Amino acid sequence: MNRRVFATAGVAVAAGASVAAGVAGNETVAALAALGGAMVLGEALELRPADRPVLPVSFAFVLVLARVGSVAEVALTIVLAELVAALARVNLAASASAARFAHRISAALAGVLAYRWVDGAFHDPRSTTAVLLGLVAGSAAMLAVHALPDVIRRRHTDVAPTGRSAEIALITSGMLMAVGYGGLDDRLGMGLWAPLLFAIPLLAAWYSFERLDSTRRTYNQTIRALSLAPELGGQVRRGHGARVADLVVTLGRELGFSLDELEALEAAALLHHIGLPCVDDPIATGRPTDPLEVAEVGSRILRSTGELDRVADIVAAEPLPYRSPIGDASIALRLAQVLKVASAYDELTSGDPGNADAGLAVMYSAPGYVYDPFVLLGLERVLTSRSATLA
Repeated sequence: MNRRVFATAGVAVAAGASVAAGVAGNETVAALAALGGAMVLGEALELRPADRPVLPVSFAFVLVLARVGSVAEVALTIVLAELVAALARVNLAASASAARFAHRISAALAGVLAYRWVDGAFHDPRSTTAVLLGLVAGSAAMLAVHALPDVIRRRHTDVAPTGRSAEIALITSGMLMAVGYGGLDDRLGMGLWAPLLFAIPLLAAWYSFERLDSTRRTYNQTIRALSLAPELGGQVRRGHGARVADLVVTLGRELGFSLDELEALEAAALLHHIGLPCVDDPIATGRPTDPLEVAEVGSRILRSTGELDRVADIVAAEPLPYRSPIGDASIALRLAQVLKVASAYDELTSGDPGNADAGLAVMYSAPGYVYDPFVLLGLERVLTSRSATLA
């Protein structure tokens, strides 16, 4: 995304409309124009939390717009701002840009309407209670509509209070902007100075998320690069690690694992054969490769990094037989059973979805101590869901 294009478009929209409004002597239109330009620029700045929908900084200005002008004026400002932002996007296909355009407008309008609905329920809409409750309702509605496609796509939502720093940064900044702009009770606000000043901590949060996203991408790229070593050496079928990683994440969500557990499980799936290049060649030794030896060597390699101990525990436990959950089973062993089932399924099916039924039948026919039946049932549900989606 070219942020210079967005900056130019946003400043041009705000400046042009503000000058026109100043000539006409309409302060409301000038404020709408300035905030519309800020929305255009905010579309280029996105908070990217891990495993959650991307949040545009423009949403913070929606809460300010909710206190400016009529619903029709605010809606028109939002539509025009999103239209300019859609035209400024040079790296998206027309269909993707249109989908984002409709999605962002829906979320923004939901926030404005929720604010106005609460606002209309109070005798004094400028009272502290009315404004704060309206902003909370507007924030909740906007975030809910924004996250809805992701929830539907995954059929899963993490409602844990952790990992919500992006939403908190965006909404608190937007609420401070809105309160500062219009004031509370009989106290006058700061006008457009409020969005300008309270945007500073939001920009700091955006920069932090950008650095975190860059670090996360580098980490993931390194893990995926390391996972290719056994495949490039011809010891593992091409694409095995990526397919298993995709399956374990889907299967882990189906079984209710947390985000941290899913991240460790995905890394373990990519690296569970990392020990293969370091064991003796079975052709040269005349004996088959020992899965326990591969897992042990791989886990030692991962522990040597000093950062992948949890992944190493999963890799080391992957070839172990399933044990009935009597007493306290370690989380590493539970995660390893998911990895074991996913890896075996991919090997039995050769990565071909057409072999899903045969592969699953072979796994069900194995002795009861080999695979965790709870995980096998989860795999069956995932495969059924995928078949229905393809159909």
